[in-house]
Amino acid sequence: MSGFTKFKKYKRYANERFPLRVYGIYTASLYFVSYLFGNTLAATPDTDFTNMVPGFAVIFLFFIQLRIFDEHKDFESDCIEHPDRMLSKGEITLKELRTVMYAVIALEVAINLFLGVIQLALWGIIFLWSLLMLKEFFCPDFLKKKPTLYIFSHQMVIPMICLYALSGRIELYSLGRYSVVLMLVFMSACICLTMSMEHARKIRLVPIGKEMSAFTPGRSNRLAGFSVSMLLAVFGWAVLMITSISGNTGAVLNIAGAILFAFYVLKGAVLYRNPEPVKIKEFKSFSMIFVFGIFILSGINFYFV
Repeated sequence: MSGFTKFKKYKRYANERFPLRVYGIYTASLYFVSYLFGNTLAATPDTDFTNMVPGFAVIFLFFIQLRIFDEHKDFESDCIEHPDRMLSKGEITLKELRTVMYAVIALEVAINLFLGVIQLALWGIIFLWSLLMLKEFFCPDFLKKKPTLYIFSHQMVIPMICLYALSGRIELYSLGRYSVVLMLVFMSACICLTMSMEHARKIRLVPIGKEMSAFTPGRSNRLAGFSVSMLLAVFGWAVLMITSISGNTGAVLNIAGAILFAFYVLKGAVLYRNPEPVKIKEFKSFSMIFVFGIFILSGINFYFV
């Protein structure tokens, strides 16, 4: 197989399972808001955006690695549930993906060696957690019965990523008690927002009697699934808006955030009342726009603190 043919195959796989634009925006917005949150904790407001690039590259590569881990973890079930995917049809193999994964991990290590011991150590913690995720914390059956706990256990990597990004902006060991508390609150908001997005992503249309209903798997009713997703979104949005309100642009950008949140709730209400495939797709898409938007708006606020 020629190099160009291989490139086209990997490009098709990326479009199917790792859309670069979506993951690029997700990684950038999460890293952006976490790095700039350091302005609220730092003694000086100086922000050098060039310092963000290597750390952003590490986290972007980490998400590629995580996707390949997931492909290995879910291979057997995906072959049954998603027979139309390239991996399920044998158009690309796990061995080929492992080759990419090894290269990606090597790049992550190399960049972290360049960044320093602190970043390498924090990345090591993130990597170890991803290995636990690969094994589903050695209790897959239990976690699959508890959808919120399952999502939480896997989304715990988000605060670690926030901490990694922060380490590029400030000296973590110099933080006082108040700063540590504020940092923990910020990371709680981030994980709530990403969990709300994951809850939305897992909504499925299932038959209930003679009607179709939008359910989060594992929930006894659709209201329970929506309630968890909305509560997580409310907490994450409110905390990030409050912690960034001290910025010079706080009022204007927080109004923009409130408008985004209002549309998010409206999309959820429409889906709840009219569970249709198109409405599910719209809600999933807007949940991503909402989370990315809140991260970006908060990051801009933190920049102007």
